[in-house]
Amino acid sequence: MNPWMDTKHDADTTGLRQSSVLVFGIVMTALVFFLPFGYGLDLGPGPNCIRALAWEYIDAPWFSGVRFVSPGIFMESLLYTLPRFYFLYQIIRYYLGKTTRKTMILAGIVSAIFPALVSAVRIVGWLQGWTQPPPPISDHMFPIYIPIPMLLIVVSGWSSYLSFRHGKDGALPG
Repeated sequence: MNPWMDTKHDADTTGLRQSSVLVFGIVMTALVFFLPFGYGLDLGPGPNCIRALAWEYIDAPWFSGVRFVSPGIFMESLLYTLPRFYFLYQIIRYYLGKTTRKTMILAGIVSAIFPALVSAVRIVGWLQGWTQPPPPISDHMFPIYIPIPMLLIVVSGWSSYLSFRHGKDGALPG
C-alpha cells in the first residue's frame, strides 16, 4: 500500500507514484537552494551574513536585508554546499525505499558540518600562507561559516514522521 494514497498499488497509482516522486524531487531541490547553510562570520572588513545558495541576509551599517546572490557568490557557495547535493540524492533514494534512514541522516550530518570544515581548511591555509600573505601582513578575505543545519532538521522531522507513521525504518513501500 502506498502511504500517500489509500488505494492498492496498481496501474493507476503507478503514474501517480511517479509524479509524486517528481514533485518530491522538485520540492527537495528547491529546499537545497533556498534553506540557509551557514552564518558567515566575517572577522575582516565585510559584513556578517546568513547564506543559502540562492540568497543571503546581510546585516551591515550600509545595507541590511535579503538579496539574491550574484553568480560569483553562488559559485563560492557551491564550494561550501557540494555535499548537500549528495544528501539530496540520499533523500530521494530514501523516499523511494532504496536506502535506510541512517544512511540518509549520516549524509545530512556531513552536509551540515561541511561549511565549517571548509572554513577551517581555509583558515589553516591562510595562517600557513597558502592562499594569501599570512598574518599580520594581511587580513583574511573570507568568512568563517558556522553551520545552520536547516535542511537536516527539515528532513529529519519528515523522516521521523514517516517512521512513526509506517514503522520500522520509515522507508516508503514500493
